[in-house]
Amino acid sequence: MLPRRLEFAALMAAIVFCNCASAQNFERYRPQTLPPGPITRPHLQAAPAPVQGSDRVLLDALDAVIVVDDVSRVEPQEANADAVGLVRRFGDHSSLVHSAAFASVVQQHLNQPVSLRSLNQLSRDIINFYRHNKQPVVDVVTGTENHRRDGADRRH
Repeated sequence: MLPRRLEFAALMAAIVFCNCASAQNFERYRPQTLPPGPITRPHLQAAPAPVQGSDRVLLDALDAVIVVDDVSRVEPQEANADAVGLVRRFGDHSSLVHSAAFASVVQQHLNQPVSLRSLNQLSRDIINFYRHNKQPVVDVVTGTENHRRDGADRRH
């Protein structure tokens, strides 16, 4: 065993050492106060990439856009031969597809020349419409169909 004086000296050294030591610097890690007034967050919005695709005209005009909510509602092209304008095949009548705002998005593309770039732009416009209306998940697929115009058969 240690002599009593040595124990006392060790105890005194521990007390002195504990008073000087600290776990962390409180002033350094203290939470900072917020500045007065409203807090503004920077709004970062990336510039959209340009729409990709060829400008080669595939059709003289886009006669119809058929919007379906399920692949089972896609009909053979012969059933859509007389379709004009915006055709909706949606079971949910509260969907944004039935809104006038959606119709105006599609109307901009109707009766315009059709190219891969214009189809991609239509897809982007529909996706952006849904995002703007707080429904960011939508899948836009442009179907490949034969189009008869003036006896010609075109595929896009």
